[in-house]
Amino acid sequence: MAAGLDVFAKEPEVPEELIAMENVVLLPHVGSGSAFTREKMDQLMVDNILAWAEGKPPLTPVPETPWHAWKV
Repeated sequence: MAAGLDVFAKEPEVPEELIAMENVVLLPHVGSGSAFTREKMDQLMVDNILAWAEGKPPLTPVPETPWHAWKV
């Protein structure tokens, strides 16, 4: 069994236990590095902005920024 990881709880810090494991491959947060994925991310950003401009909740809200507090 093995694992490939590119997201860590306290980036850029990586636990020494993970670094020492031979069956774990660690990457510098590049899992979304394809052109296809980046284009989808761009479109999602546009869709979130359009939803906000129309007074609708964001498609991908984050807890740190409650949408109901925003004013259009």
